[in-house]
Amino acid sequence: MERRSLPDPKLSRKILQTNEYIRGEKKRLAAVAKKKRLEKHKARNKSPQRKLRQIIKAKQDALRYLRRQRKKLSVKVTTQEKEEAVLDVVSPLLTKDEVVMLKERLRRGSSTTKKYSSQFKRLVIRLSFKSASAFKYLSKRLHLPSRSTVHRWISSISFVEGFDQDLFRLLEERVKSLPEKDRVVSIIMDEMALKEGMEYDRGRDMITGVRRAPSGNYVHPASALGIMVTGVRSKWKQVVGYHFAEKAVPAEQIHKILLDSIARLSKCGLHVVNWTSDQGSTFSSLVGRLGAHEKRPFFALAGRKVFVTPDPPHLLKSARNALLDHNIMTENGEASWRHLEALYQHDRKQQYRLAPKLTLEHIEPPPLYGRMSVSKASHILSNTVSCAIQTYVQAGALPAEALATAHYCSFFDRVFDCLNSSRRNGATSYKSALQQSNKEGLEFVEDAVCQLKTLQILDKDSNVINQRFRFLQGFALALSSVKALYEHLQQEFGFEFLLTRRLCQDSIENFFGVIRGRNGYNANPTCLEFSRSVKIILCD
Repeated sequence: MERRSLPDPKLSRKILQTNEYIRGEKKRLAAVAKKKRLEKHKARNKSPQRKLRQIIKAKQDALRYLRRQRKKLSVKVTTQEKEEAVLDVVSPLLTKDEVVMLKERLRRGSSTTKKYSSQFKRLVIRLSFKSASAFKYLSKRLHLPSRSTVHRWISSISFVEGFDQDLFRLLEERVKSLPEKDRVVSIIMDEMALKEGMEYDRGRDMITGVRRAPSGNYVHPASALGIMVTGVRSKWKQVVGYHFAEKAVPAEQIHKILLDSIARLSKCGLHVVNWTSDQGSTFSSLVGRLGAHEKRPFFALAGRKVFVTPDPPHLLKSARNALLDHNIMTENGEASWRHLEALYQHDRKQQYRLAPKLTLEHIEPPPLYGRMSVSKASHILSNTVSCAIQTYVQAGALPAEALATAHYCSFFDRVFDCLNSSRRNGATSYKSALQQSNKEGLEFVEDAVCQLKTLQILDKDSNVINQRFRFLQGFALALSSVKALYEHLQQEFGFEFLLTRRLCQDSIENFFGVIRGRNGYNANPTCLEFSRSVKIILCD
């Protein structure tokens, strides 16, 4: 087999060098050609004719764009004029909510935007808050957003348990525009029972309805403490926070919350002069901790007086319930519930009744919530019932001992009127505001505190059991507090009168009532339902 000879190494190196030289020359020539093309292009662009053509083209493009925009705007303006014309004709015939609904339908029908207006969002949230079935029915016919969309709106609202910084920031801005007297406020606290249970809050991505106790165990909150601030001179109110607790909120925690809320409100520019609560065990314990009593119905904080006023409607219910279960010794004799039973049995047979509001439910309260009704308690402890008893005693239909019951009803009717005045000049001096011209009302407030000390609640063996009942001390503290508060407001802020109803718990009770009324009637909402309801109420 013939063998091939190896190439000459010198010749191979010379061939490689030649190839590299050829490639380098090609790259150089390509670069020179590219440079010449760029110079030629730049020279062509520098010509005045070329620049002028570019300017003209840009102006023409801009002109075409403006013409298209003008056409769109003209159509939009025409549509808006038609919508305004329709609204001008229809608005007088519709309610505010119907006008909002119509505006949203017209706006979304003539626009490509998918965003809802803030007014429409508030309306839809209120509708979903009232009833789930009604919202489902209306959403199909009015093309409302879905429930998940509404829940997403609610979840986006920043208001969680405790005190929200954004809310206090907005409150501070609002307070700046208020007159000095309108900045005088009262803090109201009350508790609401909750249903135990865990739920997933998709908006916050967390489990609600469970928390770790200081002992390390997991507990389920069963109550919510609401905090509200109300104006003393002007009629305004605002929820400022809420807290969950396993059972009733301890007095120590309420004490910290109270001091914290006063500090926050003072920082916003408000003057806290009163604190109102019911006579639950924790609140009564806190009143003693604060050192408030009949002769000193306030506690001092940062050099300012904060007066303590037990809620009068709760006290009135307690006064009625005490008479329902026990006989009560007064200056005029022994008041008894049997006198009211006899009054009802005799009066209901008459064609023209002297106590027309009395019914069987007043005399025999239902077992569950019969004792909780303030209206029925006010019907019993009223001047009307007192006058009816006195009339039947004079006619011989009731025994003379019933006059003590008439005195008891009349006394607490006047006491409650003094603690629940809503007009500067009411029908009577007791229903009028506390003021210098109402001397009879001011004198009665002082005398009533002394008369409360003469009442003696008796058991079946005629033993005095006043220590079991808090309403006597509560009424004495409330009467002393409102009188001292009026004098304080007159000296410090120049108040001419004080409407005592502004100090009651009605505002926060109504707030809880709205929460319970969500989706029909929900007496014990869960933690998540309570939080969502608070957000919806704040949006409204």
